[in-house]
Amino acid sequence: MVGHLGVTRHVGRFGNGARLKLVANSMLADILAAAAELQVAGEQAGLDGSDVFFALERVAPVLSARRHGFVENRHEPTLFALRDLLKDLDLAAALFAGAGSRTPLTAEARGQVAGLMGEAAELDVTAVVLPYRRAAVATRSR
Repeated sequence: MVGHLGVTRHVGRFGNGARLKLVANSMLADILAAAAELQVAGEQAGLDGSDVFFALERVAPVLSARRHGFVENRHEPTLFALRDLLKDLDLAAALFAGAGSRTPLTAEARGQVAGLMGEAAELDVTAVVLPYRRAAVATRSR
């Protein structure tokens, strides 16, 4: 049986497909950053991590393949490396700035990803949760 990998869509002139990919990966970064923050915040508020992820996944179905990172804190195997996401976010920032667009949420997500390059560049993008997990541990230790 042959499965489908996606849907073909004509998006106009040459280069639009690449630009659209940068838009999509920027959205993914924004979603991942928000999910990381809210996953740990929900857990710190006394909720079960699986329940928090259940709610987040309902709002953002793209998270469904990322359960291992957010709930189990396992960032391997790598489906999409943080270094590759950072590369796309840098390309997107240049594209958006050149078009005169403001993208402060994406800039914040990019900063979070960039901050993890020293320790987690090869890990899955779910590693964006690591700083939140460390902060939660530090808060509990006080």
